[in-house]
Amino acid sequence: MKKIIIFIILFMTSSWAESDVKLTRDLRSDPDYVTYSEWRSLHPETGSLKGGPSVIYRRASRTRSVSDGLIAVVVTPDIARNLKFHLDQYTQDLQDAGYSVEMSIFSTAGTVEALRAYLAERLNSGLVGAVLVGDQPVPWFQLNDDWNDNGIFDLDEEQYEEFPCDLYLSDLDGEWRDDSVYAGPGPMNQGSDGVFDSHTGPLEAEIWVARIDASSISYDSELDIYADYFERVHGYRQETFRLPSKGLFYIDQDWSQGYYDTEMNLVTEDYEEIRDTFITDAKDYRSRIKEQGLFLTVCVHSSPEAHYFQKANIGYADMVYNWEICVSDPKFGFYNLFACSNCRWVETNCMGSVYNLFGNGLAVVGSTKTGSMLHFSFFNQPLAEGYSWGDAFRVWTNYWLTFFPDFGSAKAWFMGMCLLGDATLEMRGYSSVTEPEEFPPEPIVLETKSLFQDMVSVQLGLPQSGMTRVDVFDASGRLFENLCNEILNEGEYTFTFDAPAGVYFVRVSTPFGAQSKKVVVMQ
Repeated sequence: MKKIIIFIILFMTSSWAESDVKLTRDLRSDPDYVTYSEWRSLHPETGSLKGGPSVIYRRASRTRSVSDGLIAVVVTPDIARNLKFHLDQYTQDLQDAGYSVEMSIFSTAGTVEALRAYLAERLNSGLVGAVLVGDQPVPWFQLNDDWNDNGIFDLDEEQYEEFPCDLYLSDLDGEWRDDSVYAGPGPMNQGSDGVFDSHTGPLEAEIWVARIDASSISYDSELDIYADYFERVHGYRQETFRLPSKGLFYIDQDWSQGYYDTEMNLVTEDYEEIRDTFITDAKDYRSRIKEQGLFLTVCVHSSPEAHYFQKANIGYADMVYNWEICVSDPKFGFYNLFACSNCRWVETNCMGSVYNLFGNGLAVVGSTKTGSMLHFSFFNQPLAEGYSWGDAFRVWTNYWLTFFPDFGSAKAWFMGMCLLGDATLEMRGYSSVTEPEEFPPEPIVLETKSLFQDMVSVQLGLPQSGMTRVDVFDASGRLFENLCNEILNEGEYTFTFDAPAGVYFVRVSTPFGAQSKKVVVMQ
């Protein structure tokens, strides 16, 4: 298991946060967020699922006698049934990376308490992280923000918030209680309403938790979004999909004079900061996210559905909407969204989910409420040292839980922080200064002679000789036909197969690489 390093704090100021950091907010006068009661009405619990996830299989690391730890992959029944090919491929990739994997079925119809108990039971088995795929149970938290740490609710400056809080699933031995009820501005009343409102006891995230959730996205078929995402993640691992080692820190007006020590420059070879208030606006940002890169951090006032840039010399917000991110096909892989509530994944077409699931998106960190990440170096330094997205986030989470557990402002800033995407990934970009290393061509190119006939043609190009297996799987992941299982020489080959209407996947496996392609046969 990869050890979580301990960072030495060289100095501490009298305050936990930089005094000049302005809060990132939703600039709408009356934001309308999905509430817990609204979410619960659409996600009723059923008794049959309250016992916890049902394990499909557990597999050890394929490459090491001692694994890097156990990853729990929890999927909904529909995803398990329809995306078996992609889930099996994902599991194999995790095993090849040195992890042990347990795949389980669960859904939002079960309780979040049962999901947490399932994860806690696996700590002794080396659990380091959980990837929740699909519409899974959501823990909710509520608090009165205390930005100035005076212990008093200041009606003119502070607000009540209820929000998804995945820290509940990461801190598995902390005490979480629901003993207060919101009754309007001011102190909450005693009672229980299904929303947690206190977090005490041992304060440490034992694991990280990340979500791959397209259930609230309306821009494409949910299953197609998952299939495309898992293919992109597979390509990133196999290095058939590569990103230049470029980092961009894009800082809007309210933070243009801060954040000079984030150590984001350590993560990528080519690093750029844009903090000129006469440059940062919606048009410029749209153009920059279309440039290929590895890691982008943006500081901007936001909501779940939009960024509100402050264009110089104008008195209104310069907007970038969620649908614009989708159609822009953004080219960065990893995103840190210092953007109020931008990762509130329960909202329709949440921007964090759009960044993660479209374009080149691989993983995102951000918040489900007002506030975002501070002390970036405790996240970026582990990333620079080769830690996974999830491991780095756990370092950062335990930093603030250890040093600022009693600060109301820290809870207000950080309790909504979450991960979207595959948090097992490490940030790996090719050099943008020198010519990238030559890689063999992709071992498979798939074409169909006609989408309206049942004949499928497969063209295969091999860069070298070796044992080659070519299999065809149907949409459920069952083997449909084997086209080749023999030693082939370097060169080009053509195979054909007949298939009724449907979705199929052709997979080529060789000692020097693997590749898969999707094909749709129509009548």
